[in-house]
Amino acid sequence: MLIPRFTIRWSLALTTVMAVFFIALRNARAGETWALAIVAFSALALVVFLIYGLGFLCSYFASRFVNDFFPKQENQNPFVVEGQFPPQVVPKNPVRDQE
Repeated sequence: MLIPRFTIRWSLALTTVMAVFFIALRNARAGETWALAIVAFSALALVVFLIYGLGFLCSYFASRFVNDFFPKQENQNPFVVEGQFPPQVVPKNPVRDQE
């Protein structure tokens, strides 16, 4: 699939949201308080999204760096001893055992 599939509903919704945003941007330049609040909130949301994205990239590359120099151990489960899980101890349920 070379071209992503967008429906008319998504296209109209995006057009409507962007139209409201640009109306608010125009009114914010004119000094309207409500429009300034909408534009400031949108800018804050964009900045927060970018900070989270940069934090993810930093942690991703750090984990790739650590995994390259410190390969994972064969046995990751602390309860496995010599490749064998411990025996399971399940208490008897008197209601279930009556059936």
